[in-house]
Amino acid sequence: IRDRYVAVVQSAASLAERTFKTRFLGLQGDPTAPQVGLPMERPAVPLQDPRLGLDRIRTADRWEESLRERERGLIEGGLFVQARESAGPSRAASVPEVGEAREFDVLNRSGGFDRITATARWVGPQVAIFLDQAAPAPGLGDADLAELGATFEDPIFSVVSGSFGMPSDIDGNERVVVLLTPRVNALSRSGEEGIVGGFFYAGDLLPGEEGSNGGEVFYSLVPDPEGTVGPAIPVEGVKSWVPAVLAHELQHMIHFNRRVFEAGALTGETLWLSEGLAHLAEQLVSDTLAARGEAQEAARFLQANLLRGQEYMDSVGSASALQDAGAGSLAERGGAWLFTRFVEEHFRTASILERLTATVLSGEANMEAATGLPFGDLFSGWSAAVYTDGQGLLDPFLEYPYTDIRGLFSPVPGGYTLAPDALGEAEWERLGSIPGGGSAYFLFAVPAGNLQGTALGVGRLDGGPTAALGQVRVRIMRTS
Repeated sequence: IRDRYVAVVQSAASLAERTFKTRFLGLQGDPTAPQVGLPMERPAVPLQDPRLGLDRIRTADRWEESLRERERGLIEGGLFVQARESAGPSRAASVPEVGEAREFDVLNRSGGFDRITATARWVGPQVAIFLDQAAPAPGLGDADLAELGATFEDPIFSVVSGSFGMPSDIDGNERVVVLLTPRVNALSRSGEEGIVGGFFYAGDLLPGEEGSNGGEVFYSLVPDPEGTVGPAIPVEGVKSWVPAVLAHELQHMIHFNRRVFEAGALTGETLWLSEGLAHLAEQLVSDTLAARGEAQEAARFLQANLLRGQEYMDSVGSASALQDAGAGSLAERGGAWLFTRFVEEHFRTASILERLTATVLSGEANMEAATGLPFGDLFSGWSAAVYTDGQGLLDPFLEYPYTDIRGLFSPVPGGYTLAPDALGEAEWERLGSIPGGGSAYFLFAVPAGNLQGTALGVGRLDGGPTAALGQVRVRIMRTS
């Protein structure tokens, strides 16, 4: 009779560009017996994206990285501090009227700005939708725009602002603008992996700066079935996908207001937590729609996260959930989303999302202050829970309190895909490396009641301890 265990070897360091050589050893009986070295790494498995390739990694994430870099320069240059200190009461701006034309500056691939003219096509209590007069035909009709506007008002704005707080209102019109323009389509090229679907740029919140539109603006692509500006984008693709982009970008807009304007931060949030919160905003909208019985709409807001999550699970051992630089791959963003969701569920009653958003702290320090727990304990608990959720373990911290993780992934092809490395029922040795913020999963068995008779160890390849910088540890749990 054998007892079965799962072991999670993990690094809680927000150092995704660093890898830490590890040796996971299990010995039963004669400790001098020769061992066999096997690689720990497993390659990422690319997934086919049924959403027409609209949120694949490379182009969109490179673009977002360039935006955050521009914003970082504005923040660290003190421009937002100056704007905050010199700001008086918001100047009241007239509410846009349907049919009103306005000029906008739109950031382009070269880092400059294109001047365009757009017309207000739908105006509600929280949003005004403008359509570029140069948008290709056929495009979004009045009914399509009204549906998009109503979806933004509720559930997107109501859920995301209710969870994270309110956006700024620099121009005093009490609304955000959604600008649908083919200049966003032009940010992508046919043949590239991924398409830029939309974005928020904080430079718009600095009236007078080059290219600033002096207010809260989201930019989104338009239908272009013939691919006259960029890759071919069908009407139905835009209608089904843009709402999730707006939920994601609204969280970024709110986060910027709470962190920079209200709290006075002089730095941006670290990548993994910034993107984890924005991806979580998409899921919160999905959860609300699911609770209302709107399953099809809920799936549209959740699907991209499930694909990212699958990429992470297929890449455990080589992907980091704590990417702190660059754009972040699909797998890395999937890990950040799964981790952030775990923390939100365990600390939901403590207004955790507002605490993580309205602060000058970043990354691990932000998480520790918001939860009151050491970051290593948070990350260790999550690294286990993403596999042990629903397995009946006695420790409630090794569960998602509100989500059945395996069931969550059932709507997408392949479902839940995290598969630990089965070590069998003999002695083993695994040699490899883990990135900062990465985890590797193993299953092993020992004679019933005899775990103490098995020597387990994690260390460097030469047998010494791993670098303290990597915060490498192993968590072992009995599964049967």
